[in-house]
Amino acid sequence: MNTEKYDVFISFKHSDANGNKTKDSAIAERLYDFLKENGISVFFSPKELEFLGQSQYSKVIDDALDASRFLVAVGCSKENLDSQWVRYEWDSFVSDIRSGVKPDAEVFVVYAGMSVAELPRALRMRQAFDADDGGSFERLLNFMRNAGLDIVSKRVKAEAEPEGPKDANEQVTLGFNYVIGNGVEKNHEKAVYWFLKAAEQGSMIAQYNLGNSYTLGEGVAADSDKAVYWYRKSAEQGYADAQNNLGICYGHGRGVTADFSQAFYWHKKAAEQGHMKAQCNVGGYYELGLYVKQDISQAVYWYKKSAAQGNAEGQYKLGLCYKDGHGVEADTAKSYEWLKKAAAQGHTKAAEMLSRTIVE
Repeated sequence: MNTEKYDVFISFKHSDANGNKTKDSAIAERLYDFLKENGISVFFSPKELEFLGQSQYSKVIDDALDASRFLVAVGCSKENLDSQWVRYEWDSFVSDIRSGVKPDAEVFVVYAGMSVAELPRALRMRQAFDADDGGSFERLLNFMRNAGLDIVSKRVKAEAEPEGPKDANEQVTLGFNYVIGNGVEKNHEKAVYWFLKAAEQGSMIAQYNLGNSYTLGEGVAADSDKAVYWYRKSAEQGYADAQNNLGICYGHGRGVTADFSQAFYWHKKAAEQGHMKAQCNVGGYYELGLYVKQDISQAVYWYKKSAAQGNAEGQYKLGLCYKDGHGVEADTAKSYEWLKKAAAQGHTKAAEMLSRTIVE
C-alpha cells in the first residue's frame, strides 16, 4: 500500500449473508461521496481496494487505519456493527485512542433504523448521527472540523494563493484552520474573514460560525444583532445547530425581542433533525408548558430522544421523570441508570441526585 494519509476511514458491513449489499453500504457510499465533495481524503474500501488489490486485505486495512485521523462507523444494526471486520476496525481504532497511540483521533457513528442505546457499548459514548435526519452529514463534518480536521488532499493555506481560495467549502476549511491553528497561526480575525467570504456565497456552515463569532466576540466585537442575522441565514437553510442557537436567542432575548413561540419553533426544527440539545429544550417546553400546552408525555418523548443520543441534560431530565413518575411509571432502576449516565459525563446535578439517593 502507498503511504497516503487519510482524513477519514469509513467502517461498515458491505454484504449480508446472501452476498447482497447492505443498507449500511448504501449509507456509507453516500457519506463517502459527501466527504469527497468537501475535499476530504477518505479510505472507503470498495474504492480503495479496487486499486490496491485484496490479496493482503488485512495489511491494507491496518495501514489505512494507522493513516487515518478519524473513523466513522456506519451501521443499521448492532449485529452489523459487531460483525468481524467492522468490529475489528472500530475496536482497534478506539484502543489506539485509549492507549495514546492516536491521541488526536476521534471515532464517530452514523446509524439508521436504531437508537443510540442499541449501539455496541464502546460506541454509545461517541458522537452519533442519525443518517435519516436531514443535515446529519453536514453536522458530522462540522464536528470533525471543530476537532481539528486536517484536510490532507486539499489543505488550504493563505500563502498558497495571493487572493485565497474561491470555493466556499475551501474558504470554510481555511476559516477553521485559522480558528485552531492548523497549518497556519491561530487568527480569529482571519477566520472571520474567510467565514464571511463563504457565508456570502451561501454556506450555511460558514453562516453558523459567523453567528458564533459574533456571539463570543472572537475575531469581531460581540454583537448579538449580527449573531442573530447569521444564525437566521443558516437556520433558514436547515442547519440544525443554527436553528438551535436561534431558538436560544429568542428564548433569552439576545439580539431579538424575547419570543417563546419563535424559540419553540426553531428548537423544534432542530429537534426534528435529531439535534440532541434541541430535543432536550423541546422537552423542557412541553414539561413547563411554555408557549405550548403542557404535555408531560411529549416532554418524556423528547427527553428520551435526547438521552438516547448521549445528551447529559436529557439523561438527567429523563432520570428525574423516572424517579418521580413524571409522565412515565416510576422506575427506580431506570432513574438510576439515566442519572448515572449523566453523572458520568460530569453533570453536577445528576451526581448530587445520585449521592442523595444512595444516602437515602
